[in-house]
Order: sequence, then C-alpha cells, then structure tokens
Amino acid sequence: MVREFFTSRADGNLALHVGDDPELVSKNRLNLSARLGLSSHRVKYMNQVHGNFVGIVDKESPVVTADALFTTDKEIALVVLVADCIPILLRSERAIAAVHVGRQGLIKKIIDNTINTFYGIGDRDIFATIGPAICGVCYEVSPEMYREVIADFPSCATTDKDHSLNLVSGAISQLQDHGVHIRNQSRCTRESSDLYSFRADANCGRFAGVISW
Repeated sequence: MVREFFTSRADGNLALHVGDDPELVSKNRLNLSARLGLSSHRVKYMNQVHGNFVGIVDKESPVVTADALFTTDKEIALVVLVADCIPILLRSERAIAAVHVGRQGLIKKIIDNTINTFYGIGDRDIFATIGPAICGVCYEVSPEMYREVIADFPSCATTDKDHSLNLVSGAISQLQDHGVHIRNQSRCTRESSDLYSFRADANCGRFAGVISW
C-alpha cells in the first residue's frame, strides 16, 4: 500500500538551501526518515530548479537536479519541498512520483512530463494527491504576467482586476487532460499559519510532500 502525507511547520524546515542551520535540517530529515521507517539514504530529495526534468531514481541514486522524482523501487521514499508551490504525489500500480509545480513548472509542463514517464512503463491508471499550495486569491502577479500565463493556461485565470493566478486549478486541468484520478487536499499556504509560505515570509523554510510504498 502506498503511503503519502504532507508535513507542516511542526515537523521543521526540511530544506538545506534557505539559510537554516544544516544540523537542524539534518535532524528534521532524520526524524522524517524515522517516521517512514527508512534509513536516511533511502529518502530521496531533489535539487528543485523550477524546470521540467523528471529524475528516475532508485535506492542507489544521488541527489538529482529535477522537479519531479519517479521510481519503481519499493524500498525508497520520494520527497518534494514547497512553500507556496504545489506538491503533487502520483502513484500507479508499479510506480510513484513526487512533483514540484510552481508557475514556471506548470508552464514548462512538468506534470505532462511526469505522467508521460508513467506511460513509458505502461502504467496509465494514475492517481494524484494535490497538497497545500498558495491559492488563486493570494498569488497576485503583474498584469502582464497574468495575461501571458492565462493565454496558454486559461484554467489559471481569476479576474483581470485581481490578476492572480490559480495554479492549483491549472494543475488540476493538466491532470484531468490525462484522465488522472485526483484527490485535492490543497489549502492556502499563505493563509495557513502551520505551513511555510514564501509569499508570507521570504525567509521561511520548506515543508514536504512525501510518498512511499
């Protein structure tokens, strides 16, 4: 049975790139490994860059630069770190994936690339869980950026007056295009004090979406 969950501030910052004490981050990561019942090297993180590369990993893989992790290895867990971007956890009969979806990743079609990786092993019955992310009310961008994004992704639109992007709606639309079964557990990171939010505090940590067998 696949296990999936999202951490919170109570679990501490899990990112090494935000200026936090590395020893404290390492302790938080060890606590997460213990929660999963796995040794730390079997909990796979990625170097996220707002791109569209899917890293295919197993228990021997080092940290990869990617915005999605995909595996058929039943002995590891996959982690995506976020603080407003969308964490999406995907599973099929033989594989799991953790996907980091920000505005740039959505535009660059990281979701499509990850789904196509499932298709590549012959799995087409795919389930997605969408975790906490910034909502369409709170993600205001410039009017120019708003028009540019909704021209290609109309499902992200709110109103011209507000020029805020609903990235969760955009992600759901892309998943629906592939016939993915969706469970939406999203709630706004900026409006939830128990979650990290870059829009609320640029110096914040990162919480995680975690998936394992």
